[in-house]
Amino acid sequence: MNHAAVAIATAVTFLWLGMVLAISFLEAPLKFRAPGVSPHVGLAIGRLVFRALNRAEAALAAAMLVAVVASAPSVTPATAALVAAVALAVQIAVVRPRLNRRTDRVLAGEDAPPPIAGAPHLHRLRSDQGRRPGDPRRDLGHRTVLRSGPQGRRTPSPCAANTQARRR
Repeated sequence: MNHAAVAIATAVTFLWLGMVLAISFLEAPLKFRAPGVSPHVGLAIGRLVFRALNRAEAALAAAMLVAVVASAPSVTPATAALVAAVALAVQIAVVRPRLNRRTDRVLAGEDAPPPIAGAPHLHRLRSDQGRRPGDPRRDLGHRTVLRSGPQGRRTPSPCAANTQARRR
């Protein structure tokens, strides 16, 4: 067993995992909450970021496979590395083209549903698109807060009013 190859394979694996987690669970949802970032700009940025991430993932997968082969591992690590590389290939060959077609539709102005149910930042995008200036609803990150006012009218909650005052 080549200890240097094992160390390299381990380091590459954790680097790859860290990149995917940071981009998928931090950058992707947060960019849609940034002030001044429209859904179209967010989608365009996302396409660039994920294209770059896929290229980096492909390079890391190749480095991991070379290191795993060089370390002459048992069946379990070799199988795990192969499964990760195949999953990446499926993502690049099948999933990414579908998402690109969907973002093309959204960027062209069509109303497309979110690609998956577990992407709340994409659901928020769709619900925010129909708002007009002066709409009494105020966005507080991931939710809109309304309360009943006089005569049953829906008005912003004091929390939303305070947020609006702070923005001025």
